[in-house]
This record gives sequence, C-alpha cells and structure tokens, in this order.
Amino acid sequence: MFNEAHEKSETLILEYSPNLRSFLHRQDIYETDYYSVFDDIQNVSGKQMCPFDFMKLDWPSGTDFSYTPFLVLARHHGEIIARIEFDNIGAILRIDLLENIKITKRMIFDDRGFLSSVIHFDKRERELCQTFLDLTGRWHIRVNYVSTPPQVEVNPEFKGEFKRSSYGNIEELIFEKFQSLLINKMNKNDVLVIAAEKKRDGLILTAHHDIKIILSFFNNRYSFNDTDSLQHILKKANFCVTDTNYTSAAIKKIASNDYADKKIEQITPFDSRLRLGKSQRIKELKIFWLIEGLNQAEIRSLLKQLLFLMKTDERIELTIAAYSEYKLDSDVIARIADETIAENGLTSEFTFNKSSLTTPDSELNEDNEQPKRNIYWHTIHTEDDIIKKLSDVRLIMDLGAKPDLFLQIAGISAGVPQINTVKTSYVEDHKNGLIIKPENSLSEAISYYFVGLAHWNEALMYAANKVSEYSGNKLVSKWKKVTRGDDENSAREYQSTANRHGKLGQD
Repeated sequence: MFNEAHEKSETLILEYSPNLRSFLHRQDIYETDYYSVFDDIQNVSGKQMCPFDFMKLDWPSGTDFSYTPFLVLARHHGEIIARIEFDNIGAILRIDLLENIKITKRMIFDDRGFLSSVIHFDKRERELCQTFLDLTGRWHIRVNYVSTPPQVEVNPEFKGEFKRSSYGNIEELIFEKFQSLLINKMNKNDVLVIAAEKKRDGLILTAHHDIKIILSFFNNRYSFNDTDSLQHILKKANFCVTDTNYTSAAIKKIASNDYADKKIEQITPFDSRLRLGKSQRIKELKIFWLIEGLNQAEIRSLLKQLLFLMKTDERIELTIAAYSEYKLDSDVIARIADETIAENGLTSEFTFNKSSLTTPDSELNEDNEQPKRNIYWHTIHTEDDIIKKLSDVRLIMDLGAKPDLFLQIAGISAGVPQINTVKTSYVEDHKNGLIIKPENSLSEAISYYFVGLAHWNEALMYAANKVSEYSGNKLVSKWKKVTRGDDENSAREYQSTANRHGKLGQD
C-alpha cells in the first residue's frame, strides 16, 4: 500500500530470514526497502535473487540423484548421503548431510545464491552449533546450542563490527544492532511501528530512542492473557493500532487506569480491491464455509442443517475450508462429515471429498441410481487461495467467535455477502451480510440470499461501495494521520467508531 502511494517506508527484520526476498516476491512487495539485522551481522547486502546450483558442490564420485518436485535424494553406493530441499518455485532451501541415515550437518542457503549458515549435529541428531557466513564463506558469528541459553561467539577477524567478543544469547546481539540502528540511522521525526508480540517487544521497548513508537496488534499474534506484559509495553508506546474492534476492546479492558487514555486506532492490514466474482453467472449456488473457531459438536450441528437445506435445493454446493495450521485435519473433518451424513440417512445422496479437488459429481452410488453430491474440502495455504476460491462463490459462512479478517476483506472485494455470528467493523447486518444465531436461523439466512437475487444484489452493491473505505489510499491516509501525531483527531475518530459499535450491540 505504501509503495503504491509513493510513501517512503522501510521494514525492520529482526529474525534470521535467508529466504526473505522470496517471501517479499510472493507477497508482491519485492520492491519494499528493508533493514535486516542478520544481513548486518553477516555483512551481506543486495536484494538480487540468484539460484544456487547444488551440483557444483563437491559430491563423492559416483553419487546418484533421485528427483521429486520438492526434494532430491543423493545416494552413494546405494546409501542416502543427503536430502536436498527446495521451495515451491524450485529454489534450494537447505541440504541435510547424512551418515547412517542420521543428520550430521545442515547447510542453509540464502535466496541470493550463497551458503548462509551451517548447523552441526551430534550423534543423537541434537543441534551443537550454528555458524553464520558471509558471501565469501567466512564465518562472522557462531551460536553454541549446547550452552543454556545458547551463547554467541564472534569471529576475532570481524571483532571491529561488534561491541563484544561474545554474547550471552542471540537476543543480546540483536538488541545491540537494533540500538545502533536507532542511534545512527533514525531521527526524532521518524516513526517506528512494532508488531506486538511477546518474543522481543519488552527488549525492543527498553532501547534508548527519541522517536514515536506505535504498537500494531494483529490477529492472535499477542496473547491478552498476560496482562502484566501488555501493560508494560503500553507504557512504552505512544500509540496502538489494531486490526479489529475485538482487539481494540481487549486492549481497553486489560489496560490499567494509568493507560486508559492510550490512543487506539483500528486500521485493517488488508486493503480491499474490487474483484467481483462470476457467481451470479453460473447456476450453482456455492457456499464457502470457514470452520476455524468451531468445535466438533458445532461443526456437526451446522453441517446437519446445511445437508437438509442442500437436499431441498440441488443447486447448492458446499466447500468446507480451514487454514493449513488448523487443529482439525482433513481426516477428522472427513470422519465428522461421513458420520453426520450417515446419522441423518443421507449416504445415498452425499459424500465427502477430502482431496481438496473440485471434481464433477459423477460418482454413482451403490445402487447405480444417481450420482452422489460432493461436500468439498479446501485447505488454505496462502491468502491467494482464498481470493481464487471466492471467484465463483455466492455466499461466505464464518461462524466462529472471531471471524477471519482477511476473509472478510476478500469477501468485500469480491462482493460476496457473508454470514457471521458476531458484529465486526467489516460486515454489517442486512447490508453486506447477516449476523445470526446459527443454531436456529442458519437455513433462513442462506435462503435470504439464495431465493432470488434481490438481497444478493443489495449486498453486492453495498460491498462495492464499501471497497473504497478500505482502499489502499484510505488506509495509508489513516496511517499518516497516526504517524504524524493527530492524536486528538484519532482519538475522536476511535470514540466515534466505538459509539457506533455500541449502538449496534444494543439493537
């Protein structure tokens, strides 16, 4: 968003990220400026990606290679001596060297085409140490994993690049580089936006600086159970930015009286772009059901309602979806679906397809009378998976206590109405969706959009108008207002938003 608006910004990367450029490219933000702590530590610069040819390594004479899409096995005299792993575009990630089927060394490659670090293992395959290298293969630091916590040793050849010859842990070194960045490269007019997460926030917020600090709270990245930690970081920050009204309310509730006036602004991290689908041009009425946040009993109950509704309307197709990290895998969902279908006497009509492939309903039942209708399963690996899937979806269902933010924004962009169980800033009841009690009104809510096109078209038009509210330019304007210190205006806008939600909650 900032790049498209020609606003200068820079991303600070504290984690070891040898495949950062590939990630930026996948997210279509490759041109983003960034500062990487580990690039500084390893004295590496540049962004140009370059493939590494593993065949140029010094393999033993007579080594054979077996190829699969994401893995190559190296064999010598029939024994596997290495596993070579690649990412989804064929770039090398790492090579594990093996002896007697046990890993002895792991070589990790940077997407700019060089060996970035090497991890050594003992005979029980426990990590001993990790050495971080520069472009010429010389090591700059070595992390000793045997010590507790893992200590860091500096190569004497590069002692001038560090303030100490050793560190008690890697966090101390990261903090040193971060503090140096604040002192040498940032001035009092700069603003630092920190992704709120427990791992390093306390450490980062203790750094000496004369700049404005904004904390960004997103999704489940920060646990609100740790109230002491939250109050500590709130004390250090000038401002808070949240993704949803749920997060804003949680911060307000936990913050002590000392920080009750802490300024909070709700800004979605996802911009909306009008990508109207084609669902109104096909006869099938496709439902995309995200089951995140639901337990097995809730899934069974809701699926039962959906099956009987589908029985009355053969045009309805159902896709059940969840992110790849979801606690219930496809086998569990398949069992729930199969049992629910059987318990309700619908085995002759429906079958669950857990392959994540949308295949024609051509599979005949046991009596060879008519094809069974598929209940489809879809695993979400990236945000693009959702965008592609919504292209022909007529209705979105997300019935968890905290609806998925990206799905809500993607639904607005696609003009698809959404059914939720809780109010949010992004789906408004009887505008671009419905807020329901699923145990007794799910079928009615679906029929509201599937019987005729009047209500569906109303939701489409409202969503199309709502797109501008969450456009990249609008979101950048909100960020600029926060960063330049329009505290009074921001607080007034937040209060207006809070009042608006309060009125909705009383309806």
